[in-house]
Amino acid sequence: MAQTVVKAVDTKWLALRALSRGTAPRYLAAAIVVLATARAWVGGFGWVDPAVVGFLVVVQPFVEWLIHVHVLHARPRSVAGLRLDPGRDHRAHHRNPHDLTILFFPLSSLVAGQLAFALAFTLTLGRLPLVLTGLTTVSALSLYYEWIHLLAHTAYRPRIAYFRNIWRAHRLHHYRNENYWFGITNTIADRVLRTFPDPKAVPTSPTAQNILGEVAGTD
Repeated sequence: MAQTVVKAVDTKWLALRALSRGTAPRYLAAAIVVLATARAWVGGFGWVDPAVVGFLVVVQPFVEWLIHVHVLHARPRSVAGLRLDPGRDHRAHHRNPHDLTILFFPLSSLVAGQLAFALAFTLTLGRLPLVLTGLTTVSALSLYYEWIHLLAHTAYRPRIAYFRNIWRAHRLHHYRNENYWFGITNTIADRVLRTFPDPKAVPTSPTAQNILGEVAGTD
């Protein structure tokens, strides 16, 4: 598939068009509609629903940070003769950060993640209405993640300072040093966990686009 170069996506509307063409965003949008409809049909709303939503919104930056650091940037390893390499696609993304065709999460990863959340919510929340509230929220946060991540890899420069700072931080992660600025949708976890340094104090990494020191084009 031909690469979609960031210079070709230089407006918010072109970015939205690119988002609408992605398999993962389409799946998430459909999941939100189905889950939200199911939640409304089941009924039984209470104070716990906004509590669940609020909790997930608060922990999301830290979950995002942990996944980025310990899963996407993890080194390949062998367990019982089986090679585990959860960061393979992400390394390809670092090698070609301008390629929007490999930007979004694989559909298989999204489905697996939703199943894992469904199990976790079932074990912790118990009731079907709350499980649906949790899954709807997670799907919405995931779609928001895909949108903000897409913006960071386009030539469109957000006008709102909040989003422009996120846009700048993520580009520093890709083009200055891959060991900092792990947040995608915000910089909260980076600031709390001290991975948001002054860019002037951070040397340019020779492996920012070639993490783990791999040869480009290899795994």
